[in-house]
Amino acid sequence: MKKKLFLSFIIFGGLSAEAQYSRYIVQFTDKKGTPFTLDNPSEYLSSQSMARRIKQHIIIDSTDLPLTPAYVDSILSQPGIQFLNLSKWFNQILIKIT
Repeated sequence: MKKKLFLSFIIFGGLSAEAQYSRYIVQFTDKKGTPFTLDNPSEYLSSQSMARRIKQHIIIDSTDLPLTPAYVDSILSQPGIQFLNLSKWFNQILIKIT
């Protein structure tokens, strides 16, 4: 009985195994080179977001700018890297490396 239980555990445990991967957060130091400016926020903020900011008296600052595409592209052009998510407020991306 113990042998059958152990064998079934090995078989079903092996079926659920996945490839190993690691997740990393890459944080950029600045947003220099971004094609967007603070003078024209309608290019990167929705109309609802801009209306909410006006209503709540929140100024638009550099944390609202999108990430610099050249920075992101330089990371994602490396082999074996998969993009998972980004945060423009924290100026970082989440990647997965197999």
